[in-house]
Amino acid sequence: VLVRVWERKQYALRAVAFAVLGDRSRVDDVMQEAFVRILENGRKFNSEQEAFLYLRKTVLNSSIDTYRRIQKQSRQLEDPTAREV
Repeated sequence: VLVRVWERKQYALRAVAFAVLGDRSRVDDVMQEAFVRILENGRKFNSEQEAFLYLRKTVLNSSIDTYRRIQKQSRQLEDPTAREV
C-alpha cells in the first residue's frame, strides 16, 4: 500500500515540500529523507488514505526540519559569533 500511494501521490507530496522550502533543489533530498524514515518505521496501513496522510505528515515534518536547518546555517554564516540558544 505504501509504495503504491508514494508513486501515485508523489507530485502532491513534492508540492508540500516545495511549499515549505520554496527551493526545488532541496525537494528531492527531503523526499528521499522522508521515504527512508517511513521505511525504517515499518508501519502497516489499513487504507491508502491512511498511508497518504502519514506520508504527507512525514514529508511536511522533514521539510520543516530542513527549513530550520537552513535558517540556522544562514544565521551562523551571517554572525559566526552568535551562539545557539
